[in-house]
Amino acid sequence: MWKQVILLAALLQPLSGLTDTATPANPPNFLQKAIPAKRVHQSELAGRWYPKEANEITAMIDRFFVVTGPSALPKESAPVRAILVPHAGYTFSGQTAAFAYKTLQGRTFKRVVVLGTAHRLSFGGLALTDVTHFATPLGEIPLDTAAIDQLSANTLANYIPRAFKGEHSVDVQLPLLQKSLSSPWSLVPVLVGQMDMEGFKKAADLIRPLLDHQTLLVISGDFIHYGPNYQFVPFPPDAKVAANIRQLDMESWERVQQRDLEGLITITEKKRLNSCAFGPLSTFIPLLPKDGRAILVRYDTSGALSGNYTNSVSYLASVFTSPDPVYVKPKREDMTQDHFQLLHKLAGRAMVAALQEGADKVNVDALVKDVSMPLTLKELGGAFVLLKKEGELRGSMGTGVAKTPIYQSVIENAVRAALFDSRFQPVEKDELDKLEITIQVLDPPRLIVSLEEIELGRHGILLSKGENQALFLPEVAVEQKWTLEETLSQLAKRAGLPEDGWLQGASVQIFTSRIYSAPFKSE
Repeated sequence: MWKQVILLAALLQPLSGLTDTATPANPPNFLQKAIPAKRVHQSELAGRWYPKEANEITAMIDRFFVVTGPSALPKESAPVRAILVPHAGYTFSGQTAAFAYKTLQGRTFKRVVVLGTAHRLSFGGLALTDVTHFATPLGEIPLDTAAIDQLSANTLANYIPRAFKGEHSVDVQLPLLQKSLSSPWSLVPVLVGQMDMEGFKKAADLIRPLLDHQTLLVISGDFIHYGPNYQFVPFPPDAKVAANIRQLDMESWERVQQRDLEGLITITEKKRLNSCAFGPLSTFIPLLPKDGRAILVRYDTSGALSGNYTNSVSYLASVFTSPDPVYVKPKREDMTQDHFQLLHKLAGRAMVAALQEGADKVNVDALVKDVSMPLTLKELGGAFVLLKKEGELRGSMGTGVAKTPIYQSVIENAVRAALFDSRFQPVEKDELDKLEITIQVLDPPRLIVSLEEIELGRHGILLSKGENQALFLPEVAVEQKWTLEETLSQLAKRAGLPEDGWLQGASVQIFTSRIYSAPFKSE
């Protein structure tokens, strides 16, 4: 959905890499790069599942944390990678959930993936939403739309916005997350539908790349729903009912601890257990690291809380720790001269095709059909393409934050630079042989915790605050002879923020880049 396009001015010209691009009125499909309008999912739970007013929610959650006392995890424990929490109204399950959320305080995450259950709509696979923000009385939470787009590329995950309408399994977790996590974070809400064992494994593989060291996974679900209201009465509501319910719950929990997906599916089907944690847990079990720990920090039931077991729902709060994250990105092979020469060749091909057939006829797959594409160039990455003619800028375009492979970013931006840089007339065919093509490939950005990590001239900077975002390439600060503070102030202005907008609540990422230049060469 979202991908910002940034115009790269001449590498040796003032303010290079600062100006946003303008696209033509009817660009070819792959040039559609407009930032979507803000769309907010408003929670329908306030006043029913938790208090309506922000101060009342805050007071309630603060009371929960007072009751939990110190975190159930020792300070020397491995990092928390995931939590399992119930999703009933706060009066019933909020205190239980707080025992897991307490372990998150003081920890830093950039992203939170919430796996919830769809209570109102039946579907297969995973459901995604197309909004840009989720809102609670405590404020708005931005969605990681790039990550959601990444999931949607697989046929197992589909945009089903209506599945989130009136659904509580994700929404009920958000105020607790807002009160537990102090650093800025983005949300990836996912609802788990009906699948078999192979489907759950495929869903786990799809979600796995999101679960890096800066991501928390929240599994939202309740356990046994006992009683006539839930059409599940395997034993009478007598003096043994609490023990019997607990036994069923612990049988399922043991399968989770043992990473036994087949066992959890078997026991759920054989005993006809109606646990709404089943789908999210079945997706999570294949993700459990072998060296991780599954720790039950709290168990309760609505029957115990109300003193009436005629109908009862079970609540488990659990924490999953591991020395290593679920996903460790393989080290990227260094960009070589051969890689850049191939990118240069593809940029030239793209420009020739666009001039001969029209930009709307450019087919990326056709351009690379005879190429053995290196894995490095298939990775997602930002890229800028700059054209010069006799030493003078002739056009430039770039993608700072990308969800497309590097080679595709170069192809698309070569066409944009040649034909859609609004500062210049489109490149003519007879000019091609006079052009020099410069390609700049951006390394993946990383979030920093201290501004001292920024090395001007070496690092490009990506500043984000809410929907506002802007990028400076590594050379910008040096060219402008800016200090770090001046650089960040200018970057904030470029993002549409006040000059001091970087001082509070902003997310700063840094990256490096590689540059290659060579004259256009016809094949």
